[in-house]
Amino acid sequence: MTSGLILRRKTKVSAGGKKKSKIKDKKPKDNSGIQIKELGCLYRIALLHDNQELSVNEYLREVVNLIPTAFDFPDEIAAWIVFGDFAVNTSVPDYTESDLATDIWLYGERVGVLKILAERSDVFVDRHKNFLETVARAVATHIARLQAEEELRARQERLKIHYLATFEGIVVHDNGIIIDINPAFVEMFGFSREELIGNSVYIIANQDSLEVMQKNVITGHQEPYEAVCRKKNGQIIHTEIIAKEYHYEGRKIRVAAFRDVSTQKKTISSLEETRARLLTEQITLRKKNIALKEVLEKIEEEKQQIKKRLQSNVDSIIMPVIHNLKVRLDDNHRRYIDLLEDSLTDITAPFIDTLETNFRKLSPREIEICNLIKSGRSSKDIAAILGISYQTVDKQRTSIRRKLKISGQAINLESYLKTITTK
Repeated sequence: MTSGLILRRKTKVSAGGKKKSKIKDKKPKDNSGIQIKELGCLYRIALLHDNQELSVNEYLREVVNLIPTAFDFPDEIAAWIVFGDFAVNTSVPDYTESDLATDIWLYGERVGVLKILAERSDVFVDRHKNFLETVARAVATHIARLQAEEELRARQERLKIHYLATFEGIVVHDNGIIIDINPAFVEMFGFSREELIGNSVYIIANQDSLEVMQKNVITGHQEPYEAVCRKKNGQIIHTEIIAKEYHYEGRKIRVAAFRDVSTQKKTISSLEETRARLLTEQITLRKKNIALKEVLEKIEEEKQQIKKRLQSNVDSIIMPVIHNLKVRLDDNHRRYIDLLEDSLTDITAPFIDTLETNFRKLSPREIEICNLIKSGRSSKDIAAILGISYQTVDKQRTSIRRKLKISGQAINLESYLKTITTK
């Protein structure tokens, strides 16, 4: 870092060719110790440190103006300070015979330079170097303090904004006695600020949660926990509390943040009730399914018993009568008896049920024709029995093969229908 300072020396030449100084010689005073004027300058610089209204640049300008007062001939002294991008100086003489400079260090880094200049070469003595370094250290110390204070003010401002703007209710208390609250806390519990400051923090505790809140304050508990609180109007709210302890102005305080979780609790409770209801309904449905399964099994069992009884009755009662009729009738009427016999056999067999279950597209007429084909009746016989034309029977056979998905295949329809009975 450069000061941008150009040192010049102006001299006059005598008639004899010798150079002559423009200024008359002045003897410097005692060269030992720090003189009264230097102490006075340092004292006035120290007084600047108590002025909280001075900015860094204003402070440096005051220091520059004070430095020449430390010398016997202040009008012949110029001071110059460069700090970062800022430079300030007193009026610089037209010419200079000597100068002193020292660096300004801050946090181990060179951040500026302090320089003094004089019109004569015999102004500065050894102690002036020490004086200049003392001023540089004082400047660095004060600037460090100013920067720290500025950073602290900025942090406090950020904390204040967060403190005032947060949606959580924040309370600061000393062993349970409220010393500060934010607006969100006032709004959350309905008390005025005046009613809360100096009062007990347990004023908002519901009886159910009073003991746990007191215990957590005494033990310095810092983990989140839930507590039931009460507003000024008596309304109950559920809160989540998280607190931290800090040392402030020589005492231990506790800062607690309250978050209203009543809505979440209601939602969770509603979800749990819904879940319990669904679980109950699921158990009830499962029981009903088990009962329905048992009923269906019972019905199926009864169906099988009915089929067995029907088969037994047909075999023991009806079939003997049909056999006696067949013996007494001629061939022309016997075929109707054969058809009746086959139909009774199908009634007690699963053929019709199988067709209706596996081939739902078949019409009742087609199912009737399938039963006659399975019995070995020709298309001509079927036409005569049903009272329809041969061509109609032929079309029905074609439709049946298509619906049974055997159309165009070399499969005998009668044989295929017989296999259905055994499936």
